[in-house]
Amino acid sequence: MAEIASPAAEAGTQLGGLRRRWWALAATSLALLLAGNVALRKVWPPGVVLSWAGLTAAVLLIQLILLRRNLARNHRPDAAAPGLLAGLGPGNLITLGRGLAIAAFAGFLAAPLPLDERLAWAPALLYALGVLPDFLDGALARATNRVTVLGGILDMEYDSLAMLAVSVLAARLGKVPAWYVILGLARYLFVIGLWWRSRRGRPIYDLTPSNTRRLAAGFQMGFFCVALWPIFGPPATTIAGILFVAPILIGFVRDWLVVSGALRPAAPGYQRAQRLAQAAAAWLPPFLRGVGGATALLILLPALWLAGGWAAGLLAGVTLIGAAGVLLGAGARLGAIGLLIATCAALAQQGFHPAHGLLLASMIPLLYTGAGRAALWRGDDALFARRIGEPRDSGPVAQDGKRV
Repeated sequence: MAEIASPAAEAGTQLGGLRRRWWALAATSLALLLAGNVALRKVWPPGVVLSWAGLTAAVLLIQLILLRRNLARNHRPDAAAPGLLAGLGPGNLITLGRGLAIAAFAGFLAAPLPLDERLAWAPALLYALGVLPDFLDGALARATNRVTVLGGILDMEYDSLAMLAVSVLAARLGKVPAWYVILGLARYLFVIGLWWRSRRGRPIYDLTPSNTRRLAAGFQMGFFCVALWPIFGPPATTIAGILFVAPILIGFVRDWLVVSGALRPAAPGYQRAQRLAQAAAAWLPPFLRGVGGATALLILLPALWLAGGWAAGLLAGVTLIGAAGVLLGAGARLGAIGLLIATCAALAQQGFHPAHGLLLASMIPLLYTGAGRAALWRGDDALFARRIGEPRDSGPVAQDGKRV
């Protein structure tokens, strides 16, 4: 008669398998360092290559320690299914792959400026590889029923490392002002603040659920994916950067006031402020839609059309459709994305024009607010209200007491 393994023995077997996968990741990390050294020695002097390797190795080590310390959390968050899962699952594997790209990207903090032409696009490519799959790993985990506590930890920590590295590098490249580094430090300062309050025995209050945090972080990642392109620079990247970072930094301040008890969501004053904010979010968008849509039709569209060629014609079509959607409030967020794409193309072709700044200043806020009042169709709001792979009725997800 076959013996039935005890839960403890089964968990030990599963953990042993996970540790073997950890060693495989460590070997892959070492291979990345060696390959990077060989490739970069063709462009940089040995001392700079060594600095790149040191920074990359430091980030890889942090990632390996995070994974090793949390392997025992490779179980579903549901208390009814606490068993350790065998294997890391496809979602976590994508996250670990993102980590390799983030580490290689962080190494470019040691790069001599200006970047060699042969490496000018490397930071943008590595950053995109490090953050764009972030929209897929969670969706794949949900689709395969492999959502784990470990995956949530890795996703949050890797995103924080990427944000710290990219904010420093973007400032160093002159894409954004030096104070932008605050963005990369914000979450770490928030966590240190929570630890400090806990050590002093002070209360920590729960955050209210919010979809804005996730949206703001996603938009910020998208901004950096484009701003790192060598063809873009100030003042366009400065204007867009300030508009994208403002909701995040304001959100961190607001959340700290809530968790520290200085701001109570149930207080009458806070409720009045919320109503004012909701009124502004309803009536400001129509004004922005009018400004942005008119600017696109009167200035951007003619400039693109006169440029000639099939690419210019395609962009002119995107501009026309996007402006119509924005002006009518029919899929205003999607229309704003279309106008931002056309604006970026015009920036690359023509350089900065005040009209481009006006389009950035009017379209970026629409990504957060949506169409507001006097809109024909707001169906696109649902696309921004949930993660990929979530049910349509899932709604905003709480942060489990942790600030993302």
